[in-house]
Amino acid sequence: MNERRKRILKESLFLFPFLIVVSIVSIGIMFAQGRTIRDTVDLVEEYFTSDSGMDLSVYAENNSNKYTLKYYYGEKDSSEQYAEYTQKTRDGETTCNLVLYEPRDGYQAGYYTTEWFYSVEYVTYAPLDDENSANSYPAEEEPYMYEYIRSYSYDSLLTTNGVETDAYKGYKLLGFISLYSWDYIDRTACAWGIGSKPFEFYIYYNDSTTEYKKVTVH
Repeated sequence: MNERRKRILKESLFLFPFLIVVSIVSIGIMFAQGRTIRDTVDLVEEYFTSDSGMDLSVYAENNSNKYTLKYYYGEKDSSEQYAEYTQKTRDGETTCNLVLYEPRDGYQAGYYTTEWFYSVEYVTYAPLDDENSANSYPAEEEPYMYEYIRSYSYDSLLTTNGVETDAYKGYKLLGFISLYSWDYIDRTACAWGIGSKPFEFYIYYNDSTTEYKKVTVH
């Protein structure tokens, strides 16, 4: 290979990652200038062609032995975290931890846990200001609390927001960012990630009085 071709190759190896970085920074600046995820999805749908080969079902399950979901409401600067859910599976037994940072759906702010002890599953609650002051009950005695804790799980997030619906559009951005958007019953939802790994879900309800939600996946 002559020197001219070597120089072109070296420049191209530098240029490609540079363009990716510039593109990511540009998207970040666009969000910083007041763009919301709804605005961005509208722009993507207007200027990009959806990819019929993309399949939303790649986001339809989480096989990780441990994951965390952080729940937020509100737009941009007013966005505020109201819950955090962590699920761990070990030796076939699943433990769920939910932290409510404010009262929600008739449940007080605090620490909620489902865990196994001598083959019996329990639910535990402790106030937010005193994690050590906990009360435990067999799960069968507190079925509503148990189901409420599990309602924050990844499976529940997908089910309640219709991730497996056929009415969705998929877009590939910068060659590696996946973006999906879909309508489901009374809401518009979207999710983005790297390939088959989701990072964030957004849910907007058609009823303007219902809060906008963002859920991050860790």
